Amino acid sequence: MGNVRLTVYKKLMLLILLLLTPIVVLYTYANQKTVGVVKAEIYQSNKNQLIFFASQMDKKIEEIAAYSIMLIRDRSLNDYRYIDLYPNYTDVIRVKNTVLDRISLQQAMSGWINRISVYAPQIKDVISTDNTVSYESGYLERNVGRGWKYEKERQEFVWYAAEPQGGSDNPLKAKLIIETRFPAQRIMDMLGAYETDGERHPFLYRHGGDVIRFGTYKDDTLVELSRMLDSDRTQPAFNRLKKVKGEQYVVNVVALDSVGWYLVDYVPLEKILSPITKSRNSFYIVLTLLLLLGLGAALMLYRNVQVPVRQLLLNMQRLRIGDFSARITHRPRSEFGILYERFNAMARQIQELIEKVYTEKLRSREATLKQLQAQINPHFLYNCLYYIKNMTRLGEGVAVETMALNLGEYYRYMTRHEKQTPRLEEEISLLRNYLEIQNLRMKRIRYEIDVPDSMFPIVIPRLLLQPLVENAIVHGIEPKVGEGRIRIAGRESEAYYEVQVEDNGVGLPAKELELLRRKISQPLDEEMGCGMWNVNQRLVYQYGQEAALSIRPSADGGLTVSFRWPKMDARIA
Repeated sequence: MGNVRLTVYKKLMLLILLLLTPIVVLYTYANQKTVGVVKAEIYQSNKNQLIFFASQMDKKIEEIAAYSIMLIRDRSLNDYRYIDLYPNYTDVIRVKNTVLDRISLQQAMSGWINRISVYAPQIKDVISTDNTVSYESGYLERNVGRGWKYEKERQEFVWYAAEPQGGSDNPLKAKLIIETRFPAQRIMDMLGAYETDGERHPFLYRHGGDVIRFGTYKDDTLVELSRMLDSDRTQPAFNRLKKVKGEQYVVNVVALDSVGWYLVDYVPLEKILSPITKSRNSFYIVLTLLLLLGLGAALMLYRNVQVPVRQLLLNMQRLRIGDFSARITHRPRSEFGILYERFNAMARQIQELIEKVYTEKLRSREATLKQLQAQINPHFLYNCLYYIKNMTRLGEGVAVETMALNLGEYYRYMTRHEKQTPRLEEEISLLRNYLEIQNLRMKRIRYEIDVPDSMFPIVIPRLLLQPLVENAIVHGIEPKVGEGRIRIAGRESEAYYEVQVEDNGVGLPAKELELLRRKISQPLDEEMGCGMWNVNQRLVYQYGQEAALSIRPSADGGLTVSFRWPKMDARIA
């Protein structure tokens, strides 16, 4: 007896583990997804912060460039380039002082500008906020150019504005050239303000190894990252996960469009993920405690309720697999006796209902619907395969590829049995594949699909439209000489939805049309095709007698086949 109880207990422990395992797996999966989302958000947040900081830096640098452009258009500077024409030396001094006052004021207003110099190549003169600057033609030829330049020896950024605008290409022929300088120390100060903790070390980087950083700290990580980025194909803004000396860093890089450098910020990955790691570890600790508590509770419940519950579970399992004759004969002297009695009464009622009425009706209806759907046979597969073979021999690769893609999508849908009630939009997509395949084969089919978007989410029985279109092509258009046209239209009224398939095929005489109308409502026989009969029967089974399939001659000489079903019975996906 002891051995039996020990074996049952082991099974109970295994059952508890099996119940907890899916929870652990699902939570682990969800936690991984959450970690991924949080990582992405943190990465994006760091990246956005760096982008904002870079935009501030760009804005400040662009303001300096804008100052130079506005300054070169100043009237007093235009007077300066003609001072060699002034006969009075007093006017020359006045103009020069005015220019000096203007550029000094501009320098003071900026706060960043270290020096502003105004060169007049045509009179070979210069005015600068720095008294040591003198005019040198060779200096202008060597240095003047477009965009910001960085002078590594002086650690300064330089911008040249020329009048006229193309004067930067030939500085000695320019009327005026304004040289604006600011020290790299201004950028270093901004980097220092952005550095909020000891782990964040932003710096400026340029291909070739030039680095501008805050302070004079020596960081081997910065050197290694610079080498990696020098060989990396950078984008305007991106994240990289770099490993340096065994430690991973999240590297954020943003391009400074104004100066052509990259703003780089790197943070240890471990620091970013430390809150997530702590949360994950806490969860597993709590889960372990819960598991231990669950095992302890199972041990306590085993002797009191495990045996009667097992009896109840075994008989419920028999009900689940269809054995509705299951009954519990054991009568314990506890609350389980009442529970067993209620279970037996419930099983007896279920057996009577299902065996006598409901089961047979459901099985019959399900079997009929499956039989109707199984009758749809895509017999045109062989023609499509022969088409692919012939086109391959002719070297028509595009035609083969188009046919293969459409045929693949068509049969992907046809062989999906897990979804028996798709949306109307999916059925329309199937029709497009089917019509494209037929058009490739016949080269003379034009089709139009006019179904309002409001009807796309409606759920309908699977493969309801395809047999109608197939009949229109096989029996209407193929026997006809010349172009074939098919129009698929949908509309909705106050009480009904309706879809119709219209073709310009050979049509049917009045007598044959009337005979077809009668046959689609009769039981299927061996002489009659199953396409329209199938659709009509499935409509009746799905929506009742109010659903109807109608056939009438079309205005173009073919047939118009339409069906409608009540809105009250329709479902929206």
